[in-house]
Amino acid sequence: MAIAAKPGKYLWRYPKGPTSGFSKWAWHNGKYVPWDEATVHVRSETAMRGINVFEGIRGYWSKADNELYIFRLDAHMERLAYSAKIIHLIPHYSEKQIVDALIGLIKKNRIRDDLHIRPMIYLDVGDFAFFEPDEIYTGATINVTVRQTMLPNNPGIHCCVSSWSRLTDNSQPPRANVGANYINSRLAAIEARLNGYDSAILLNHAGEVTEGPGASVMMARKGKIISPAVYGDVLEGITQDTVIELFRKEIGVEVVERPIDRTELYLCDELFFIGTGGGEITPILSMDKRPVGKGEAGPLTRALQKTYHQAVIGKNKARRSWLTPVYNGGN
Repeated sequence: MAIAAKPGKYLWRYPKGPTSGFSKWAWHNGKYVPWDEATVHVRSETAMRGINVFEGIRGYWSKADNELYIFRLDAHMERLAYSAKIIHLIPHYSEKQIVDALIGLIKKNRIRDDLHIRPMIYLDVGDFAFFEPDEIYTGATINVTVRQTMLPNNPGIHCCVSSWSRLTDNSQPPRANVGANYINSRLAAIEARLNGYDSAILLNHAGEVTEGPGASVMMARKGKIISPAVYGDVLEGITQDTVIELFRKEIGVEVVERPIDRTELYLCDELFFIGTGGGEITPILSMDKRPVGKGEAGPLTRALQKTYHQAVIGKNKARRSWLTPVYNGGN
């Protein structure tokens, strides 16, 4: 039985207006500045060619602890550093400076709510092939946005397989979280919406499943969780790593990392996106108008949503090492 797509119903959206819903302050090249002053020149290489690396990081407010927890901050800083290394960006700020600025920015904005954090290292005005510090300036900026979590009951979305192929590690490496890479994701996302779907899954040039526009993908089949391997033209997902750990150690389900064929998406029992962005753990209810399983979020997906949510708000004491408290040290 085919399932009609219902585009856009469950996708996260920015509030209307150019700055509505955003924080009052940003951090830009060593200073806290009003939001509208955190700018780069239109002639910069980041504006013209997307030469930047960035991270999307989540913070979760715990009413029980009266604390805001940043989730897996260390892992995000590690990925930011290796993304910069891959594309020859030499930061002017240390990891500690970025972390201190990030935490300070949250405090300055007095945010006690779920939020999304975006640190970025970018290339400024100059030649796109320049990279040495005496040739071109590498800037850094951080902004924070209040963004409510959709855990633990995200109802799900409808997806298609994109006609656009995922970019490859030997052309424009998806392992690096680079702004310019997201043209690939944008093309797939817009195509999906124009065709009546919420989102899409991209295949690589070998015809294997990679990920969605800005999210990793996993499936459940015959009692096992199956995840594309990190060498399959995907971003090395921090949420993906988290989910694999939770399935193996908390939920008690075997996880297999291997290539996934397109037609397995039609035959699997459950399918879901995972990522730091809007949906976090998002059930996929149908693929190419074929129902996934019963056409609703399955038991393993629901168990993951609950377990993941417990971890990010500090209720799983064994996973406290994943959390960086902002205000009271988590006491």
